[in-house]
Amino acid sequence: ADVSYGINKDCLLPMDVGRCRAKFPRYYYNSSSRRCEKFNYGGCRGNANNFHTLEECEKVCGVRSRDSPKEN
Repeated sequence: ADVSYGINKDCLLPMDVGRCRAKFPRYYYNSSSRRCEKFNYGGCRGNANNFHTLEECEKVCGVRSRDSPKEN
């Protein structure tokens, strides 16, 4: 079965920290776990699977929020 059906193609790109060495907290969609997860973005290059907030990632990638605990 094709699990990518109906998902924004940007969300299927692999997580890419980019070539620079900054550590900006960002979120990406993990197509294996089907969840948005946190990573440190280097600040340049990378790809479109890179969101400023968990909410933005979940909205764009169609993740269903199921009363998950909020990060502190």
